[in-house]
Amino acid sequence: MEIAEYYLPSHWVVALINGDESVFEYDESDYDQYNKFCAEMDKEHHSWWAVDCDEESQFMKWHDVQHLGVLAGDCHKVLIQIPTQE
Repeated sequence: MEIAEYYLPSHWVVALINGDESVFEYDESDYDQYNKFCAEMDKEHHSWWAVDCDEESQFMKWHDVQHLGVLAGDCHKVLIQIPTQE
């Protein structure tokens, strides 16, 4: 297994780790960005799981989903487990 680190919006953490997507209930564009990130991960890595994150968030202008149109904001370092091929 490989552990990758991504800096992602703090409010995404609940959806990534617990599967609770209710955080996107009132923001459809944010949900679209989240789904684009998940689709990129699915395409690049056949399977992956967000397993942990830092306790403290930090405000970041540059993060790992900026290319999807996500603006600056509070982010957590999220650890994502990726199976390695043998």
